[in-house]
Amino acid sequence: MYSLKYGEREAKIIEECRKRKKPLPPHIENAPELLMGLEHFYEWYIELSTCRPGGFEVMPIPVLVINDFADDLGLDVEEREEFKFFMLSMDNAFRDWNTKEQARKKK
Repeated sequence: MYSLKYGEREAKIIEECRKRKKPLPPHIENAPELLMGLEHFYEWYIELSTCRPGGFEVMPIPVLVINDFADDLGLDVEEREEFKFFMLSMDNAFRDWNTKEQARKKK
């Protein structure tokens, strides 16, 4: 959720700090990083996020879409189950975060 919250602003702040030769703010300097090899999962999740059903709230990514994506990647049965687990876990975390953000904005 870090990149969703700070992504665009962070890039501008980093650019300004470099121009002015200032240190990065702590929330950027100490930003979480993905472990090596997990970048692909994040990229795949972002791509799958474009397949959500439309509506007034953020709907889950359909499992059939995740399965089709796993087929396209050529994953075996075990890899497919892990892939599905990770995609659904990230989707649940995003949807929880989004629900909290929407409630915060309404206050």
